[in-house]
Amino acid sequence: MTFLPSDGSISSLYEHCEVAFDILQTSINDLPLETQDRLESQRCSDEVGRLSIWADEVGAKGGYLDYTLRKSSRLQKRVIDLLEELEMIVSYAISNLKGEVHSDSDDDSSPVSEERSIGRSSDATSDYTDTSAQGSDINSSLLEQSLSHIHDINTSLLQLLQSLLDPIPHDSIVEVSSPRAAINDIQHVKEKFPHADPEIANRLGNANWKRRQHLIDLRSQQDEASMRQELKLQVDLIGSDATLPNSPSDASSHRGHSASKTSISSSGEISTNDRRTVFSTDISRISTDITSMTDLPQTKFIPPPVPKELRLRLPRPPPPNELANDQAFKCPYCFHNLLLIEHRADWSKHVMSDLEPYICTFTDCKRPDKKYGIKEDWIQHELQAHRLQRVWECGPCDLEFPTKVKFEDHMRKAHPLLFTEHQIFVITESCERKSKPKERSNCPLCLKAFSTEKELQRHLADEQEQLALFVALPAGISVPGEDDDLDDSDFSDTETRPESIKINVQEHFTGARETGVANVKRYLDMNATGDALTKLSPKIERPEFLSRKSTPTTSCLTQQQEEQVQFPVTTMVHPKSEHFFGREQELGEIRKQLLSPGRTCAIQGIGGVGKTLTAVEFAHRSQQDYDCIFWLQADTESGLAESCRSIATSLGLINGTEDQIQMIQLTREWLEHTERRWLLIFDNVENWGYVAHHLPSRYRQTKGSVLLTTQDSKISHWCDASLPLATFDEDEGSQILLQYLQRNMPNSDPDREIAKEISGLVGGLPVAIVHVAGYANYTKIQLADLLEIFKQRRIHAGIAVTEDDDLPASFRRSAFSYDETLSIVWNIALRELSKDAQDLIHILAFLDCEAVKESMLCAIHPEASLEFLDSRESIRFKMMKENLLARRLVTQVMADGELCLSTHRALKRNIRETLSKDPVRQGHVFHQAVSLVKKVFPTPSPVQIPQPETWLEYQKLLPHVLSLRKAYYEGKVRIQGSRKFVQLLADAGINQWEQGVTRGGLLLLRTAQDVLESLTFDGAELIKADIFTIIALMYDNTGSSNRAEGLERRQKALEIRKAHVKKLTYYDRTQETLEYNSRLDVSISLLQFNRYQEAEPILEKCFAKYQEWGPPEEFPYEYGIYYHWMSMVRMYQGRYPEAIQLGEYSVKWLGKTNNRSLMNRHKFDLACIILQSGDVDRALATHHEVYKARLEISGKANELTLHSCYAIGAIHEQCGRFAEAETWMKRTLDQRRAASWCEEAVARTQYHLSHLLTLQNKDPDRAAELLADADATLKRLLPLHYPECLKDVADLGVLYDHLLTVCAARFTGRGLLGFVR
Repeated sequence: MTFLPSDGSISSLYEHCEVAFDILQTSINDLPLETQDRLESQRCSDEVGRLSIWADEVGAKGGYLDYTLRKSSRLQKRVIDLLEELEMIVSYAISNLKGEVHSDSDDDSSPVSEERSIGRSSDATSDYTDTSAQGSDINSSLLEQSLSHIHDINTSLLQLLQSLLDPIPHDSIVEVSSPRAAINDIQHVKEKFPHADPEIANRLGNANWKRRQHLIDLRSQQDEASMRQELKLQVDLIGSDATLPNSPSDASSHRGHSASKTSISSSGEISTNDRRTVFSTDISRISTDITSMTDLPQTKFIPPPVPKELRLRLPRPPPPNELANDQAFKCPYCFHNLLLIEHRADWSKHVMSDLEPYICTFTDCKRPDKKYGIKEDWIQHELQAHRLQRVWECGPCDLEFPTKVKFEDHMRKAHPLLFTEHQIFVITESCERKSKPKERSNCPLCLKAFSTEKELQRHLADEQEQLALFVALPAGISVPGEDDDLDDSDFSDTETRPESIKINVQEHFTGARETGVANVKRYLDMNATGDALTKLSPKIERPEFLSRKSTPTTSCLTQQQEEQVQFPVTTMVHPKSEHFFGREQELGEIRKQLLSPGRTCAIQGIGGVGKTLTAVEFAHRSQQDYDCIFWLQADTESGLAESCRSIATSLGLINGTEDQIQMIQLTREWLEHTERRWLLIFDNVENWGYVAHHLPSRYRQTKGSVLLTTQDSKISHWCDASLPLATFDEDEGSQILLQYLQRNMPNSDPDREIAKEISGLVGGLPVAIVHVAGYANYTKIQLADLLEIFKQRRIHAGIAVTEDDDLPASFRRSAFSYDETLSIVWNIALRELSKDAQDLIHILAFLDCEAVKESMLCAIHPEASLEFLDSRESIRFKMMKENLLARRLVTQVMADGELCLSTHRALKRNIRETLSKDPVRQGHVFHQAVSLVKKVFPTPSPVQIPQPETWLEYQKLLPHVLSLRKAYYEGKVRIQGSRKFVQLLADAGINQWEQGVTRGGLLLLRTAQDVLESLTFDGAELIKADIFTIIALMYDNTGSSNRAEGLERRQKALEIRKAHVKKLTYYDRTQETLEYNSRLDVSISLLQFNRYQEAEPILEKCFAKYQEWGPPEEFPYEYGIYYHWMSMVRMYQGRYPEAIQLGEYSVKWLGKTNNRSLMNRHKFDLACIILQSGDVDRALATHHEVYKARLEISGKANELTLHSCYAIGAIHEQCGRFAEAETWMKRTLDQRRAASWCEEAVARTQYHLSHLLTLQNKDPDRAAELLADADATLKRLLPLHYPECLKDVADLGVLYDHLLTVCAARFTGRGLLGFVR
C-alpha cells in the first residue's frame, strides 16, 4: 500500500497517518461479519482518538509544530521517527488485511520485535495485549500485534507532550568558545551604548555572537540538505538501490533520519535494521552566489570591529519573493515554508521571531540568557518578573498583604464569622492581585528619558532589533536613512495599510533555495541604489504561524458548541417591569462601571429597596451590549447550582446526565474561554464565597462583567464598584404609587399630597409602595381611606401616639422602622384574601421564592390537606392565583419554559414569622409544602446505584428542599418532623452524594438524622442505615479526618441490615442487596486503615453472593465494584498481575453501566496499581487517558480531574523529570481554585511543588511558603490516624500520601505501600 510522497515535515507526516488510519478503519469494518473483530475496530478507533488528541494539543496540523521545533532538532527528529514508523505500521496492517502480506504459518516467531527503534524499554508491554489467547488466524494475530505497536507509538507521542508544548531550543544554545570570542560584539554594544550597565552590554554582545553562530549553523545544515536532495534525485534517475547518506551529526541535523528504522520482513515480521551510508557529502564543495555573514562554513566566526558607518539604522529585510507573483516562499533565515502572510508587518514579525532580538534588561534577572522572538512575550517577562509583585488585597479593610499566609491569617482574625476554611481558600485565590508596576523613565542602554513606560518599551525594543538586524543582514550593504524604517506601531488602527501582499499556502515547495538567493541579490541591488523600504503596516495580531492551536479541550468544545447556539442568549426569569420608575442615575453608573470587561459592580441596599428590580431593568436595557446575560439566584448554593444548570442548558454544554459539579465547571470554563461578551447577575448575594466559586478563573481577563445585588455592605467591598441604593423620597414615592394605580398625570393628580403621605409612612420603600398599590388597585379603596387605615395600624403597632398624629410625612419617614413598617404593609396587603389564596401564599413562603412551578402546585392531590390545589378543579387555582397577582403579592415568571410563581423574600420572611406564633398552623402549612415537593422529587435507586438520568430533575427541586430545611431550624418553636420530611431530606442527600457534592450532601443527611432521632415509626431503622451508609461514602472523599467515624457508621448500618433481613419471613432481593452492599462498604473502610487481611474474606463472601444472583452481564455494577476493591487487596499483597487483571475487569463491567465518572475512578486506581507493579510508562499513559476523559466529563477544576493532574506530575517527579513535574503540579494548584478539593490533597501537592522548586534551585521564597502551608496541614491532620508502621518514616512524601483515602489517590507514589503492608 502506498501513499503520496511526504515532504518530511511533521504536518505532512501527520496528514499521511490520518489518511492511513481512515483506510485501516474502513478495511476493518469491511471484513465479513463472521471474521470481523469488533474489539479490534474499537481499538483502532481509540488509537485514532489518541493521535488526534496529541495533534490538537501540540498543533501538528498546519505546520505549527514544525515551526515550534525549528530550534529543537533532536526533539523534532524524535517526532518524525515516530510518525514515520506509525505510518509504516498502519500501512503494513492495511496490506495484511488485503492479503498483500504473506506469512509462513510454521513460523512461530513474534511478528513484533521486543525492542523497537522508538526507544521504549524492552519489557514495556501494551495494556491491550491479551496473553491468554493465541489466535490461529495469522491475519488476525498480525493485526492485533500491529495495533499493539501503534498503541505504543501513540503512548510515546503522548509522553513527549510536555516537551513539545515548551521545547528547549538546544540548537540555539551555543556556548561562548573562549572569553574573547564575543569581544567584538560586546565592544560594538559598548560603543553604541557607552552609558549602558556593563552586565547588560555583555549580555547583548554575547546574545549577538550566539545569534550569528546559530544562523551560520542553519545555513550549513540547509546547504547540506540541498546537496543530499540533489543526490537523491540523481539516485532516483538512475534507479539505484543505494541509500542516501546520513548527516555527519545526527544531533545537529535539522531534518535527519534515525540510524535504525523499523522494517517489515517478507515473512510479515516487524523488526529493526541498521541503515548504512554508501557515500558521503563534501560540504566544502558547496558554494553560494552571495557572500554574507550567514553564508560561511560551519566554523565559529569572530567578526572584526564594526565600522562606525554601519552603526546607522538598519532596515528590516523584505520577503524574498516577487510581491506580485502570489507565491509561497522559504524563509532565508529559518528555512521553513511559511503559511499565509498578507502584510509586510507579518513578515517583519516572522523575521523577529527567527532572530529573537529581545532579552531582559534588568541586571538581576534569573534567566539573563533567555531570548524572546515576540515583543509581547519580552514585555510580559519584564512586567511579571521585575515590575510587578504579587499581593493579596482585603477589600473591606483596604489592606494589602505580601504573602498568602499573612492574608489568610488576617481573614481568620478580622473576619472570623464570615467564611469557612474552604471559602477562605477560594477567596484567597480570587483576591490575589499584582501591585502597581514599577515605572522606569530612562532607557537602561542610552539613558534617554521617556514620559511613559510604553514609549520606553518601544524604544528599547527598537534598539535591540537593530542589534539583531546587524547580525542578520548581508554585509557590505548601503544602509537607508534612519527615518526610512518605521515600526508598525507608528500607525494608528484607522490608517490604511500602505501595501499588502498575500502569499498562498504551498504544501510542497520546490526551488526555494534558488528563489531565496535570487531575491537576496535583488535586495542587495535595491539597497545599493538607495531605495528605502516602504512603511510597515499597522500593528496586528500575531500571524497564524506564530499562534499555536488552542490546547485546552474545553476551548475547542466551546467553538463547536457556539456554532450551534443562537445568540444572544439569556436566562432571565424576571420580565421587564412596566412600572419601573427612576433610578436613571444609578443605571448610568452601572453601565459606566461595567463598560470594560473583567469588572464587578454591586448594588447594595436594604431589603425591598429595589435592588433586584434595578438589576432586571439594567439587564433588559443592555441586551444590545451583551451576547449573553445570565441570571443567578445567589442566596443559596443550590440556587446557584440550579442557575448554572440553566446557563449550561442554554449554551448546549450538557445533555442532562452531568452532576452538579460538572455543570458548574462546564459553565465556568465556557465563560473563561469564550470570546462572547457576557454579563453575570448574582441576585441577593449573602456569601461572597458562593460568588467566587462560580466565577471563571481569572475572570478579570475574560470578556465578561459581573453585577450583583446584596444587603450586606461588607460583600460590596469585594467588588470593583459599589452602588448604594436609597429609598425614594416623597415626590418619587408618590409618583410611582400613582403610576401603579394607572393615574396618567401623577404630577397634577388631586391625590398627589395623600400619595406623598403614604409614601412617607412606608419610608419610601419600593416594595412597600408596590404592595400598597396592589391592595388599593384590587380593592378600589380611596387613597384617603387607605391613609386612614395606615394611621390606625400605626397606633395599633405603637408607632403613632394618638389618632390625631398628623406629623408631616418627612418626619414620619425620619422615624421609619423597617420591620414594623413592612409588617403593617403585609398586614394590609394580606387582609381580605380568600382562604384558598391565603393557604397558597402561606405554602409559597416555605418554598424557594425565586420560582415555584405551577405544575407542581396544581396537580392531582388525593390528600385532603391539598384538595384546594387539585388540578381536577383548576378554575379554583386560577382564581386564587389571579387574586395574588392582582394584589402584587406574587409575580409570574418563566423558568425552563414553564410558568412559575415568585414571591418577595421580605414577604416570605414576614409570613413565616407570623405563622410561627401559631405552631399548629405553622406545622400544617409546613407539611403541606413537604408533601408537594416529595410528590415530584425523584426516588433514588433502592439499592443505592447512581442514576444520572434523574440528576437534572433533582437539581431543579433541590432549592425547595433546602428552603424547607431552613424553615425547620429557624422557627421560634421547632416544627415537628415527619417520616415524609426525613425521607425527602435523605433522598436529596443521596442525590448530592451521587453528584459528588460532599458538603451539601452531609448537610442534608445530618439534618435527616437529626429529625429521625425525634421520631418513632416502622422502617425508621432502615432509613437510618441508608443515612449512615451514604455519610460514610462521602467521608471516603474527605481525607483522614473522618475515617474512624466512617467505619463506625458502616458497621452500625450493617448491623441494622443483617437484623432486618433475619426478621424477614420471605425472600427480599432488595434488602439482601442492601445487606451485601453494607458488607462491601465495611471492607472499604477497613482498607482505609490498610487492614486488607480483614477486607479480603468480606469481599470474597460478597462475590459468592453475586455469583448466586447471576452473571456479570446482569449485575455489572455489583461485579465491577467487587473487582475494583479486590484488585486493591491484591495490590496490598503484592500480587500485581492478578490485581491488574481484576482492575481491568472492573473498568470493563462498570463501562456497561454508562456511569463514565465511576468507571474513570476505577481506571485511575488501575493506573495506581500498574505504577506499584513497576510499569511506569503504562501507568503514566493510563493516567493521561483518565485525565483527558475527566477533562471532557467534569472540566479542569473538578476534584477528580485534579487528582489525575497531580498523579501525572507525581510520576514525572519519580522519573526525575522535574520540569515536567513542576508544570503539572503548578497546573493542579492553579486549577483547584474553584474545586472543593480536600485539604489533604492540596497540602500534598504543595509539598511536592516545594520539593521540585528546591531541587531546581528555583523561587526559594515560593518554595518556603508552599512548604509552610503543607507542613501546617500535616501536623494538624496526621495525629488523627498515625499508625505505628509510619512513626519512624523520614520520607514526608509517604506521610502526605497516607493522609489521602484509598478512594482518593493515596497510591500515586511508590513509597507508602511498602510500609503499610
